Amino acid sequence: MCESRDTVDHRERVSEVSCVFYDEGAFTVKKKDVPKEKELKIKVNGTEIVNVLCTPLKLDFLVYGYLYLEGFISKTGDVKELKWSECKDEVELTIPKDSSLKLEGKTVPVGLGGGLVYKGKRKIRSGLKISPQDLIQLIEGFNRYCELERNAEGIHTSAISDSKDLVIIADDIGRHNTIDKIAGESLLREFETRDKILLTTGRISSDMVFKAAKMGVPILVTRRSPTEGAIYHAKDLGITLVGQAQKSRFSVFSHAERVGFFGKLGGKNGRKDT
Repeated sequence: MCESRDTVDHRERVSEVSCVFYDEGAFTVKKKDVPKEKELKIKVNGTEIVNVLCTPLKLDFLVYGYLYLEGFISKTGDVKELKWSECKDEVELTIPKDSSLKLEGKTVPVGLGGGLVYKGKRKIRSGLKISPQDLIQLIEGFNRYCELERNAEGIHTSAISDSKDLVIIADDIGRHNTIDKIAGESLLREFETRDKILLTTGRISSDMVFKAAKMGVPILVTRRSPTEGAIYHAKDLGITLVGQAQKSRFSVFSHAERVGFFGKLGGKNGRKDT
């Protein structure tokens, strides 16, 4: 049964969270909407194909569309059986045995969020702090690069900073790829990413937070919004998550003490899974 745009409740797409909003030299506690996030595991004939981080709407369409575009099915009738888990976080499909399930050489689409992601629970313990004014300067330098030096639209950028300069910068059509490139270059250059600041142009979802945790990064900044899941895991892992960083303002969704705010955000340190 199709869902029209008019029948989908706004609250099915977003969650309201508390954050610390910095603007014109002052902090205020505000409520903001962030995208909901769901991790969906897709299995075909007993084989796990991919984990997809997605908005928890129109999941049937997502599954059928992915299988069709990846060549597993050519029509809806190819799906002989479809079973959802109770929480709709896993779906298992049965298709004809002669369909190819060979994944060797398969290219995972940009931005899909599939593959293995570090999910360690080791919390980030760091004494790194930065003033709001210094963070604004860092964001302005990052934005200057993105707007003046990158010379291409439709490209994501990430950078690792020592709190003063952008030490390593990576551009890519995929936001996840930019983080991977920085991690790889840091390894090859023997540059320590612990106690550094990671900035990115892309939306931050859970897998991006896990990547930052693997790198030992205590402060993660984006020009866009984090998802509800990203905020939950950032709180749990001890990462300061800064979003909507534009010009002289930004919002802090977790561990705001690292940027000089020591009040209470309010709300629960957790989420209700959908």
